[in-house]
Amino acid sequence: MLTQKSKGTKRPRDGCTPQKNHELDALIIFLEQMTELHQITTKTVIDVGAGVGHLSWELAKEGYSVVAIEGNERNARKCADITAARPEIQCVTKYIHDETDLNVIQEPCISVSIRTSYFYKPI
Repeated sequence: MLTQKSKGTKRPRDGCTPQKNHELDALIIFLEQMTELHQITTKTVIDVGAGVGHLSWELAKEGYSVVAIEGNERNARKCADITAARPEIQCVTKYIHDETDLNVIQEPCISVSIRTSYFYKPI
C-alpha cells in the first residue's frame, strides 16, 4: 500500500507562482509514491532541465542528493547561486540531447524533469 510521506509544503515558495508550487508538491508526492511502489532505495536524483533550481531545492529538503542539469547558462548560474547553501545539490551546465547525455554520475539515480515553460521550441 502506498503511503503519502510528504504532503508538500502547501505554502508559497519564494519566486514561485501558484502553478509552480502545485507542480513541485505534486512531483515530490509522485516521486515518493513511485520509489515506494518500485522499492527504489537510491536517494540520488538528476533534475533534468533544472531551470533556476526550485525542484532541486525542494528535493534536497526532502532528503535527496540532487544533480541539477540546466542547458541555459544564465539559468544554470542562477541555480548555482540559489542552491549554494545546499551541499547536497550539484549544478551542472549541460544541454541534454538524448539519454546518453545523462551520464553525469556513476551511481544509481532517479531522473526527473518538470516542464513548465510556455516558450519551448523543439530543435
